[in-house]
Amino acid sequence: ESLITMTIIRGSPYVGPIKHAVNDWSRRLNLFSHTLDQWLTCQRKWIYLESIFSATDIQRQLPNEHHVF
Repeated sequence: ESLITMTIIRGSPYVGPIKHAVNDWSRRLNLFSHTLDQWLTCQRKWIYLESIFSATDIQRQLPNEHHVF
């Protein structure tokens, strides 16, 4: 939602005096959005792998990997 708002503000003909601040905030919001997407991807993969490594047969087959995980 904030990214959309920043895009609208950047397209405004009246952005001139605050264009630097708008560009800075837009960059920050994009970085935050990208970081959050990466974090959610990591969490999804962790949840997937957690169910695999918590299985007792996998723990016996891969004891070192189980302890590292």
